[in-house]
Amino acid sequence: MPVADDGRRASVDLPSLKALAHPLRVALLHALTTHGAQTASSLGARLGESSGSTSYHLRQLERAGFVREVEGRGTARERWWERAVGPVDVWTPELAEMQEGRAAAAAVLGAWSAEGTRLLQEFIDHGEDEFAPEVNDAARVATMHGHLAVDELHALTRDVEALIVERLAASRTHEGDEDALRVLVQLHAFPVADRAARTSTRGAP
Repeated sequence: MPVADDGRRASVDLPSLKALAHPLRVALLHALTTHGAQTASSLGARLGESSGSTSYHLRQLERAGFVREVEGRGTARERWWERAVGPVDVWTPELAEMQEGRAAAAAVLGAWSAEGTRLLQEFIDHGEDEFAPEVNDAARVATMHGHLAVDELHALTRDVEALIVERLAASRTHEGDEDALRVLVQLHAFPVADRAARTSTRGAP
């Protein structure tokens, strides 16, 4: 199960990571994270799956410690589910030492990224129609490039992440406010491998 190491972040062991490494399970956890508590039926409708399928995979996620039933809500026939963990690190040095760990982490991160990309594309395609001009102006979709040393990249990603966590923590006072926006923040910062150039120069002196 995910184990918190500092009260905020958690890491996973290989069995828990493998339990999560299924596209639908990642999509279910992403939906609960993004939209809040849901039923198997509402998740099925949102993801285009049957309620039987979402119920089965929710139970597997519950067993692995990623989701839990919402206490005092729902009925015997309709259970409500919510995310049971905070931020989780699925790419750790321990897992990276194992081929199974690297494969499972890549599967989870790839599926999670795909869900985020899908929501971003929805905003790009329909944001102007669904939100007021000031909301679209407040949002930001940007890509920036540069050259950084390893320690500078590390400092950049951790500083930006800390700022985002701080602002989101302060925003919890807006939970339940009808005027508050449900926001998804994506941060991507990684070295770019120039595989095309590497291939074209292979064999050159």
